[in-house]
Amino acid sequence: MVLTSTFFGQPFYTKNMKVIFNALEDQKAMEVRLTNISAKCKVRLVDNFENDLFAEVYSSKMGYAKKLNLKNLPSGKYKVMIESEEWICEQPIEIVKNEIIVLEEMQNWYVIPAMEITNESIKVLTAGENTVNANHFALFNQSGDEIFAYKLTNRNPKINISFDISNLDKGKYEVALYTDAKTIIKTINRQ
Repeated sequence: MVLTSTFFGQPFYTKNMKVIFNALEDQKAMEVRLTNISAKCKVRLVDNFENDLFAEVYSSKMGYAKKLNLKNLPSGKYKVMIESEEWICEQPIEIVKNEIIVLEEMQNWYVIPAMEITNESIKVLTAGENTVNANHFALFNQSGDEIFAYKLTNRNPKINISFDISNLDKGKYEVALYTDAKTIIKTINRQ
């Protein structure tokens, strides 16, 4: 089975970006191909516990193709993940004896919001009108206590919110943005 996925629009750098997953049944292998992607990406094969079984960084505009040998993997569920700073593509696969099943209906794309931090504010935003998967924003003091939290609506089409931090006391703070795909943590040093 060949599964091609195309995601259109920002924040991707081209409107024709493609991620192609091709199960090579006779070889118990899987081919991963990326075309028209100009962002630096990490290609990973992970087990059910998110342990890396394969990881490689892709940073070329020429395209990417890799055959992942799955012969030594036991039957079970796995994920092929393509990650950049701005988005994540997850493709679940299942190995049943010598068969590789690409779970087409379960492919997930996540657009990761950006955080812009100044002395006056923290902005959480996305470029364009894409589907975003963000759940929760929190601010922690240097003792690790949560001093502010904001629940984001899951699967927002766009996020553009700002938090005033001009009245925070001097010191170190940590900002966390939680999404289904990853957690982004940044440190603020108020002086």
